[in-house]
Amino acid sequence: MSSLTEKSFGDVHFGNAQLGDARRTKRLIKRANIIARHPGGSLPDKFKSPKDLKAFYRLCDRPEVTHGTILNAHRQVTFDRIRDQDGPVLGQKKPDKKPDALLTDKKPDALLTEAA
Repeated sequence: MSSLTEKSFGDVHFGNAQLGDARRTKRLIKRANIIARHPGGSLPDKFKSPKDLKAFYRLCDRPEVTHGTILNAHRQVTFDRIRDQDGPVLGQKKPDKKPDALLTDKKPDALLTEAA
């Protein structure tokens, strides 16, 4: 990071993840930063330290850490950025629902059915 006030990728996208314990959120942020620095390859390629790889697997094995809970934090950042745009967003259509209504753990098929 170039300054003390600049947030990392993990902080920005996952800092508000609701994982039931602040320590889990910190762990998610740290592992997300590692993955962001090494986007290609397998998890062992990304996590050079076996300790970090094992910690990532243990984090993902927690019942509170689901695909939905992790993506909800990232979606909220994305929706906030879209709302902050002065002009149209490429591919934008008038939403039938508020973006917050899409923050869910429902399966994608259920969301598509509701949107139709």
